[in-house]
Amino acid sequence: MSVRIHDATTNDESHRLLERSSTLLSVGVLLAMLAASALAYASLPEAMTIQWRMGIDGSVTTRTVGRTLGVTALPAIAAMTWLAIRAVGQYFRSHDDMIGVLCSVFAVATVVLVGFIHLLVLGLNLV
Repeated sequence: MSVRIHDATTNDESHRLLERSSTLLSVGVLLAMLAASALAYASLPEAMTIQWRMGIDGSVTTRTVGRTLGVTALPAIAAMTWLAIRAVGQYFRSHDDMIGVLCSVFAVATVVLVGFIHLLVLGLNLV
């Protein structure tokens, strides 16, 4: 029978590595969103469709915004959401380190999801 001793320094190091990795991934996705917006900007229509809604009768209604707002809204929302979740994680990290780790994971997952949606919106407006 073996006894495993909890090593706090190893746990802290793995949490710091996860924190660094999630920060790098989030910033990378945010930069990729901005780069995709910049590359697609000239080819996008003046009025970008950002919402599609299908009615019960099968009719499709859309919501459009100007091109500049269309390419900047989702990256801005992703960045603000990432910063807010990170701030909550930093605040609660002083009480429980695991909550900070979960906030880091949730923050990067949110940025990746919004980044994917941004690419879909750009792609559908380029067609």
